Amino acid sequence: MEAILKKIEVPHYDGFLPKQVKHRIKMLFGTSLESHEQYIFETTIEDQFCKKNEYDLKEGISKELLEEKIYFAKSLVGKTFDINLYDFTVDELTTGKYIAFVLMLPNLFEPQRVFHIASYMTKEDAMMSLKYTITMRGIQGFLEGVLPDESTEKVTTELFFPKFIREKKDFHISYNRYSYLTTNYIVNEVAINDICKGCNLAYQIEERYIPRYDFNIYIHQIKSYRSRVNTVNARNESLIKKIFFWKPKEIVEELKLDQNVISLLRDCIILGKSYPEECEKADLEYAKECENKLRKKYMGEDIDKKEFKQKWGEFRHLLMEKYMDKIVVNIVK
Repeated sequence: MEAILKKIEVPHYDGFLPKQVKHRIKMLFGTSLESHEQYIFETTIEDQFCKKNEYDLKEGISKELLEEKIYFAKSLVGKTFDINLYDFTVDELTTGKYIAFVLMLPNLFEPQRVFHIASYMTKEDAMMSLKYTITMRGIQGFLEGVLPDESTEKVTTELFFPKFIREKKDFHISYNRYSYLTTNYIVNEVAINDICKGCNLAYQIEERYIPRYDFNIYIHQIKSYRSRVNTVNARNESLIKKIFFWKPKEIVEELKLDQNVISLLRDCIILGKSYPEECEKADLEYAKECENKLRKKYMGEDIDKKEFKQKWGEFRHLLMEKYMDKIVVNIVK
């Protein structure tokens, strides 16, 4: 569509900008010079007004050429350009969660309810790009969301990019097939590794009211109990050999586990036997989850923010490839 260039905003560059960094500007468009709304198109002097052979990419644009291009850019105010104009309300973007956003910057605490965007992209791509920008400012602490009751809260990645919720698969646990897994057999006979094999898959497919930490405590209790039993049995066996008809016995306190615990242990054993590949995958996913928590707690590394930045970088790269020949908006002849 056609739009009028109403204004050019050029930041003050004090000479400390690295040579290879491009000089950002804002081109403000409207349906007419008198229109109240201003649609923002963010670009750079280099991309919009320079030819590739006019400056060295490594050395950057010269001060003289920069001033010349800025003067030329401002001379285009009032000209008609071929560019799309979009209105995105905060209510629309957030499906009613927020009524506005507030930029937490000096002298910029005015709530923004509508984003007026000028873009060469489709509406869908422009909206997604805006969502990435809002999220990035939010997790950096520069932007907050205004709730319907006028209170504010921090914007997180969950607003537009909620974490993937794993679909709970239906794993059939055949109790009839493994009817020999009695309480006594589980506690005394089943190898500890076999008890633990399906643990992470069991927690993954169903919310368990027995915490993982407690699960490990129960495993430790079983190990300790078996060790005591083995010690007593070994002592009795040795005494039997020494004293022919006398069989001294030491009582080992019976390990009593709640039936819910036994039920969980039984599920873990059956899952380990029935779905070995899925169990291994669940183990790897849980290990990654633990690593992320440790990094965040002891190294201050925000994994969510790191993963989002990576996702945002990939999205921007795809946009660059998609609109490689359209990053310059042209004057309508």
